[in-house]
Amino acid sequence: MRWWPAVGLLALAACGGGGDTAPSTTHRLAPSQRSASTVVRPDTPPPCDPDSLTWWTAQASPVDVTSSATVRVRNDGDGWCEVDVAGSPTLSTEAEPSVWLEPGEWGDLIVGSEDGRCSPTVFDTVEVVVSHVIVEVSSIVVAACEPSLLAFYVADSPDEPCADLDAVFIDDVADGVVVVRNAGFVSCDLGAVVGEGVDGTTAPAITALAGGDVVAVDVVPVGDGCGGDASSVEFDAAGTVVVDGLEGCPVAGPARPWFGSVPAPSLPADALALLDPFG
Repeated sequence: MRWWPAVGLLALAACGGGGDTAPSTTHRLAPSQRSASTVVRPDTPPPCDPDSLTWWTAQASPVDVTSSATVRVRNDGDGWCEVDVAGSPTLSTEAEPSVWLEPGEWGDLIVGSEDGRCSPTVFDTVEVVVSHVIVEVSSIVVAACEPSLLAFYVADSPDEPCADLDAVFIDDVADGVVVVRNAGFVSCDLGAVVGEGVDGTTAPAITALAGGDVVAVDVVPVGDGCGGDASSVEFDAAGTVVVDGLEGCPVAGPARPWFGSVPAPSLPADALALLDPFG
Protein backbone atom coordinates (compact mmCIF):
# COMPACT_ATOMS: atom_id res chain seq x y z
CA MET A 1 0.00 0.00 0.00
CA ARG A 2 1.32 3.45 -0.96
CA TRP A 3 -0.06 6.79 0.23
CA TRP A 4 0.37 10.18 -1.39
CA PRO A 5 -1.13 12.73 1.03
CA ALA A 6 -0.67 15.62 -1.40
CA VAL A 7 -3.38 14.30 -3.70
CA GLY A 8 -5.41 12.31 -1.20
CA LEU A 9 -5.24 9.07 -3.19
CA LEU A 10 -4.96 5.54 -1.90
CA ALA A 11 -3.41 3.05 -4.32
CA LEU A 12 -3.93 -0.64 -3.78
CA ALA A 13 -1.76 -3.12 -5.65
CA ALA A 14 -2.33 -6.85 -5.35
CA CYS A 15 0.24 -9.37 -6.48
CA GLY A 16 -0.95 -12.56 -8.11
CA GLY A 17 0.87 -15.81 -8.66
CA GLY A 18 4.11 -15.75 -10.63
CA GLY A 19 4.85 -12.13 -9.70
CA ASP A 20 2.23 -10.59 -11.98
CA THR A 21 0.98 -7.25 -10.73
CA ALA A 22 -2.76 -6.54 -10.87
CA PRO A 23 -3.96 -3.11 -12.03
CA SER A 24 -3.93 -0.57 -9.18
CA THR A 25 -7.28 0.63 -7.71
CA THR A 26 -7.57 4.17 -6.42
CA HIS A 27 -10.17 5.84 -4.13
CA ARG A 28 -10.41 9.54 -3.36
CA LEU A 29 -10.78 10.15 0.39
CA ALA A 30 -12.38 12.98 2.31
CA PRO A 31 -9.99 14.88 4.63
CA SER A 32 -11.71 13.41 7.68
CA GLN A 33 -10.95 9.90 6.41
CA ARG A 34 -7.18 10.33 6.06
CA SER A 35 -6.41 9.65 9.72
CA ALA A 36 -8.14 7.82 12.53
CA SER A 37 -10.42 9.54 15.10
CA THR A 38 -10.87 12.77 13.17
CA VAL A 39 -14.69 12.58 12.94
CA VAL A 40 -16.14 14.56 15.86
CA ARG A 41 -18.92 12.80 17.73
CA PRO A 42 -22.20 14.77 17.51
CA ASP A 43 -22.88 16.85 20.61
CA THR A 44 -26.29 15.52 21.64
CA PRO A 45 -27.95 15.71 25.05
CA PRO A 46 -29.02 12.70 27.13
CA PRO A 47 -32.71 11.81 27.44
CA CYS A 48 -34.60 13.86 30.00
CA ASP A 49 -35.61 12.18 33.23
CA PRO A 50 -39.44 12.24 33.02
CA ASP A 51 -39.53 13.22 36.69
CA SER A 52 -37.62 16.44 35.88
CA LEU A 53 -40.25 17.62 33.37
CA THR A 54 -43.29 19.75 34.23
CA TRP A 55 -46.32 19.64 31.89
CA TRP A 56 -49.40 21.88 31.66
CA THR A 57 -51.90 23.31 29.18
CA ALA A 58 -50.76 26.84 28.42
CA GLN A 59 -53.53 28.08 26.15
CA ALA A 60 -56.25 26.93 23.81
CA SER A 61 -57.84 28.41 20.71
CA PRO A 62 -61.25 27.80 19.12
CA VAL A 63 -61.30 26.74 15.47
CA ASP A 64 -64.91 26.67 14.23
CA VAL A 65 -66.49 23.74 16.07
CA THR A 66 -63.17 22.25 17.19
CA SER A 67 -60.25 23.68 19.10
CA SER A 68 -56.51 23.31 19.50
CA ALA A 69 -54.33 23.64 22.57
CA THR A 70 -50.70 24.31 23.41
CA VAL A 71 -49.35 21.81 25.91
CA ARG A 72 -46.15 23.10 27.46
CA VAL A 73 -43.26 21.10 28.91
CA ARG A 74 -40.54 22.74 31.04
CA ASN A 75 -37.14 21.27 31.86
CA ASP A 76 -36.89 21.62 35.64
CA GLY A 77 -33.73 19.52 35.78
CA ASP A 78 -30.13 20.64 36.22
CA GLY A 79 -28.84 19.88 32.72
CA TRP A 80 -29.48 20.01 28.98
CA CYS A 81 -31.61 17.05 27.86
CA GLU A 82 -33.81 15.67 25.09
CA VAL A 83 -37.60 15.35 25.45
CA ASP A 84 -38.47 12.40 23.21
CA VAL A 85 -42.18 11.83 22.51
CA ALA A 86 -41.67 9.52 19.52
CA GLY A 87 -43.49 6.72 21.32
CA SER A 88 -46.73 8.70 21.70
CA PRO A 89 -49.54 6.87 19.90
CA THR A 90 -51.15 10.04 18.49
CA LEU A 91 -47.97 11.75 17.24
CA SER A 92 -48.52 13.13 13.75
CA THR A 93 -46.20 11.96 11.01
CA GLU A 94 -45.50 15.64 10.27
CA ALA A 95 -44.40 16.49 13.83
CA GLU A 96 -40.86 16.50 15.18
CA PRO A 97 -40.48 13.61 17.65
CA SER A 98 -38.24 15.43 20.14
CA VAL A 99 -36.84 18.75 21.32
CA TRP A 100 -33.66 19.64 23.24
CA LEU A 101 -34.17 21.87 26.28
CA GLU A 102 -31.75 23.76 28.49
CA PRO A 103 -32.63 24.01 32.21
CA GLY A 104 -35.65 26.30 32.56
CA GLU A 105 -36.49 26.21 28.83
CA TRP A 106 -39.87 25.01 27.63
CA GLY A 107 -41.15 23.23 24.56
CA ASP A 108 -44.57 23.68 22.95
CA LEU A 109 -46.62 20.68 21.87
CA ILE A 110 -49.59 21.64 19.65
CA VAL A 111 -52.59 19.35 20.18
CA GLY A 112 -55.57 19.36 17.85
CA SER A 113 -57.51 17.35 15.31
CA GLU A 114 -56.10 16.11 12.01
CA ASP A 115 -59.58 15.24 10.75
CA GLY A 116 -62.30 17.88 10.99
CA ARG A 117 -64.96 15.72 9.34
CA CYS A 118 -66.52 14.35 12.51
CA SER A 119 -68.63 15.27 15.52
CA PRO A 120 -65.98 16.59 17.93
CA THR A 121 -65.72 15.31 21.47
CA VAL A 122 -64.36 17.23 24.45
CA PHE A 123 -61.05 15.93 25.81
CA ASP A 124 -59.64 17.12 29.12
CA THR A 125 -56.46 15.00 29.04
CA VAL A 126 -53.87 14.07 26.44
CA GLU A 127 -51.47 11.15 26.62
CA VAL A 128 -47.79 11.74 25.89
CA VAL A 129 -45.16 8.99 26.03
CA VAL A 130 -41.75 10.32 27.13
CA SER A 131 -38.88 7.83 26.94
CA HIS A 132 -41.36 4.95 27.40
CA VAL A 133 -43.05 6.65 30.38
CA ILE A 134 -46.75 7.56 29.95
CA VAL A 135 -47.62 11.12 30.99
CA GLU A 136 -51.25 12.26 31.27
CA VAL A 137 -51.53 16.03 30.79
CA SER A 138 -54.82 17.09 32.34
CA SER A 139 -57.15 20.04 31.69
CA ILE A 140 -56.33 20.33 28.01
CA VAL A 141 -59.97 21.46 27.32
CA VAL A 142 -59.85 20.71 23.60
CA ALA A 143 -62.77 19.78 21.33
CA ALA A 144 -61.49 17.46 18.61
CA CYS A 145 -62.27 14.36 16.61
CA GLU A 146 -59.25 12.71 18.22
CA PRO A 147 -56.51 14.77 19.93
CA SER A 148 -53.34 14.43 17.88
CA LEU A 149 -49.86 15.80 18.59
CA LEU A 150 -49.47 18.07 15.57
CA ALA A 151 -46.16 19.87 16.22
CA PHE A 152 -43.35 19.99 18.80
CA TYR A 153 -40.79 22.79 19.04
CA VAL A 154 -38.71 24.86 21.47
CA ALA A 155 -40.50 28.02 22.58
CA ASP A 156 -38.90 31.46 22.62
CA SER A 157 -37.45 32.44 25.98
CA PRO A 158 -38.58 35.82 27.39
CA ASP A 159 -36.17 38.76 27.28
CA GLU A 160 -38.22 41.51 28.98
CA PRO A 161 -40.83 41.85 31.75
CA CYS A 162 -44.44 41.67 30.60
CA ALA A 163 -45.73 45.13 29.69
CA ASP A 164 -49.04 44.33 27.98
CA LEU A 165 -51.27 42.29 30.30
CA ASP A 166 -55.04 41.86 30.43
CA ALA A 167 -56.72 40.82 33.68
CA VAL A 168 -60.25 39.84 34.66
CA PHE A 169 -61.85 38.54 37.86
CA ILE A 170 -63.84 35.28 37.60
CA ASP A 171 -66.02 34.69 40.65
CA ASP A 172 -67.59 31.32 39.82
CA VAL A 173 -64.42 29.23 40.26
CA ALA A 174 -63.59 28.27 43.86
CA ASP A 175 -63.43 31.52 45.88
CA GLY A 176 -62.61 33.44 42.72
CA VAL A 177 -59.58 33.74 40.48
CA VAL A 178 -57.81 36.57 38.72
CA VAL A 179 -57.14 35.53 35.13
CA VAL A 180 -54.15 37.25 33.50
CA ARG A 181 -53.23 37.10 29.81
CA ASN A 182 -50.16 38.20 27.89
CA ALA A 183 -51.85 40.42 25.31
CA GLY A 184 -48.60 40.83 23.38
CA PHE A 185 -47.15 38.64 20.68
CA VAL A 186 -43.77 37.77 22.21
CA SER A 187 -42.76 35.87 25.33
CA CYS A 188 -42.29 37.95 28.46
CA ASP A 189 -41.26 37.57 32.09
CA LEU A 190 -44.23 37.66 34.46
CA GLY A 191 -42.36 36.84 37.64
CA ALA A 192 -43.71 35.45 40.88
CA VAL A 193 -46.85 36.73 42.56
CA VAL A 194 -46.15 39.13 45.41
CA GLY A 195 -48.44 38.02 48.20
CA GLU A 196 -49.20 35.33 50.69
CA GLY A 197 -48.93 31.80 49.35
CA VAL A 198 -51.49 29.02 49.64
CA ASP A 199 -50.39 25.49 50.39
CA GLY A 200 -51.78 22.45 48.62
CA THR A 201 -51.74 23.53 44.97
CA THR A 202 -50.44 20.88 42.59
CA ALA A 203 -50.42 23.01 39.44
CA PRO A 204 -47.03 24.26 38.20
CA ALA A 205 -46.07 27.81 39.05
CA ILE A 206 -45.87 30.01 35.95
CA THR A 207 -43.30 32.81 35.88
CA ALA A 208 -43.13 33.51 32.12
CA LEU A 209 -45.78 33.82 29.42
CA ALA A 210 -45.71 33.30 25.68
CA GLY A 211 -47.90 35.56 23.55
CA GLY A 212 -51.53 34.75 24.36
CA ASP A 213 -50.76 32.63 27.42
CA VAL A 214 -53.38 32.73 30.17
CA VAL A 215 -52.81 32.06 33.89
CA ALA A 216 -54.93 32.16 37.02
CA VAL A 217 -54.18 33.52 40.49
CA ASP A 218 -56.33 32.53 43.47
CA VAL A 219 -57.90 35.15 45.72
CA VAL A 220 -59.10 34.94 49.33
CA PRO A 221 -62.64 36.12 50.24
CA VAL A 222 -63.00 39.44 52.03
CA GLY A 223 -63.00 38.96 55.80
CA ASP A 224 -60.77 35.89 55.75
CA GLY A 225 -57.59 37.41 57.12
CA CYS A 226 -57.65 40.65 55.15
CA GLY A 227 -58.93 44.15 55.69
CA GLY A 228 -60.76 45.10 52.54
CA ASP A 229 -61.32 44.77 48.83
CA ALA A 230 -58.40 44.34 46.49
CA SER A 231 -58.13 45.95 43.08
CA SER A 232 -54.81 44.69 41.71
CA VAL A 233 -52.29 41.84 41.57
CA GLU A 234 -48.55 42.46 41.83
CA PHE A 235 -45.80 40.43 40.15
CA ASP A 236 -42.14 40.91 41.04
CA ALA A 237 -41.13 41.21 37.36
CA ALA A 238 -44.19 42.59 35.56
CA GLY A 239 -45.30 44.94 38.35
CA THR A 240 -48.87 45.77 39.36
CA VAL A 241 -51.87 44.77 37.25
CA VAL A 242 -55.21 46.45 37.97
CA VAL A 243 -58.18 44.07 37.89
CA ASP A 244 -61.71 45.44 37.44
CA GLY A 245 -64.29 43.84 39.70
CA LEU A 246 -61.77 42.08 41.94
CA GLU A 247 -63.22 41.15 45.32
CA GLY A 248 -61.18 39.67 48.13
CA CYS A 249 -57.65 39.84 49.44
CA PRO A 250 -55.04 40.92 46.90
CA VAL A 251 -53.81 37.43 45.92
CA ALA A 252 -53.09 34.02 47.37
CA GLY A 253 -50.73 31.56 45.76
CA PRO A 254 -48.72 31.43 42.52
CA ALA A 255 -49.83 32.08 38.98
CA ARG A 256 -50.88 28.73 37.53
CA PRO A 257 -52.54 27.45 34.34
CA TRP A 258 -56.02 28.86 33.96
CA PHE A 259 -57.24 25.73 32.22
CA GLY A 260 -56.32 23.72 35.29
CA SER A 261 -58.92 25.59 37.32
CA VAL A 262 -62.06 25.05 35.25
CA PRO A 263 -64.27 21.94 35.33
CA ALA A 264 -64.08 19.71 32.28
CA PRO A 265 -67.16 20.41 30.09
CA SER A 266 -69.05 17.67 28.30
CA LEU A 267 -70.14 19.61 25.21
CA PRO A 268 -67.87 21.20 22.56
CA ALA A 269 -69.79 24.49 22.81
CA ASP A 270 -69.12 24.63 26.54
CA ALA A 271 -65.45 23.85 25.99
CA LEU A 272 -65.07 26.62 23.44
CA ALA A 273 -66.79 29.08 25.78
CA LEU A 274 -64.14 28.41 28.44
CA LEU A 275 -61.15 28.92 26.19
CA ASP A 276 -60.98 32.70 26.30
CA PRO A 277 -62.46 34.58 29.29
CA PHE A 278 -61.61 37.85 27.50
CA GLY A 279 -63.74 37.11 24.44
